[in-house]
Amino acid sequence: PATLLMSFFVLSTSFVKPQVFTFIGPMALGFIVVAAFQMFKLLKKDRLNIGLAILAAFLSFWFHTPVAFPVLLLAGALVTVNFGKKDFIPNNKPLINIRWANLSLMFMILITVAVVGLYTKTKFPIFSQPIRLFENTYRMGTMVFGGGNVLYSMILTEFVEFKPKQYLSLSEFNTGLGLLQAVPGPTFSLATFANGMAMKNLGYGFNGQLIGCALGTLAIFLPGTLLIFFVYPIWSQVKEYPIIYRSLDGIISVSIGFIWSAALFMLMPYLKSIATECALFLECQKKGINMHGMTDQYLSLFVFIITLVYLRYKKLPTVLLVVVTLLAG
Repeated sequence: PATLLMSFFVLSTSFVKPQVFTFIGPMALGFIVVAAFQMFKLLKKDRLNIGLAILAAFLSFWFHTPVAFPVLLLAGALVTVNFGKKDFIPNNKPLINIRWANLSLMFMILITVAVVGLYTKTKFPIFSQPIRLFENTYRMGTMVFGGGNVLYSMILTEFVEFKPKQYLSLSEFNTGLGLLQAVPGPTFSLATFANGMAMKNLGYGFNGQLIGCALGTLAIFLPGTLLIFFVYPIWSQVKEYPIIYRSLDGIISVSIGFIWSAALFMLMPYLKSIATECALFLECQKKGINMHGMTDQYLSLFVFIITLVYLRYKKLPTVLLVVVTLLAG
């Protein structure tokens, strides 16, 4: 249901006036700021893990590259394996009942689509683009640790920030994130919206958008499904190995840093625009010019603040806030 609804929202952007989604962006910003604060509860409260989260947030915000995700996740794991406070309890028991086929298949799919996408990039670009979108999303699906909210940061970096691609504008990403709050189901369905909109922006028609939604859905859920079949039978054994249970704190800390980075990146344009409007207003006041152009900025700020308050004290379903915001637009 979630992916079907997000697919419907993608198609609706071709028929609905953009003004309808005017305040969805500020509302979405409220959601991700709240998510950033809530993720702090999962963070282990010691200097090492807090430092890892802050460093991951800074580096992923500064470099704006998809390479940051695997590198920082691996670095976080290595740091807590070697310097974490969890007791090192040796475990030399051999693993049994390992289904290597599922793990091998997960990585073989990733390698295959990456090679095919690269090979067809110049020879068959019309087919290459959906394949590369699938690879981008599938790769994100293999690295989502710490909850579905981490996917926000990955899609933001891969589809919005990374200059060689920029499949979506920040406004379109915010719209998808806001509409996601009205959808029952996993946050992973944001990948459905992102891929559908990417296909639309790349010039594919109605059918292309549907293909993008389908590929995005398959790509984001498939790695986790294969990983479940590999990990679940041996998890009771794996979690007792020092390198595993000592690395999890670092992985979670870095993932939380990704959320903080996404919240900061989304917040910056609003803060800059409000600061610019205020500076312009003061300049006009000095010159005796009557200015009436700040309504939208103040309304956006108002929607953002209302969202924060609503999520802090809400007793009504989230979908109500989304509907009201759409009606306001």
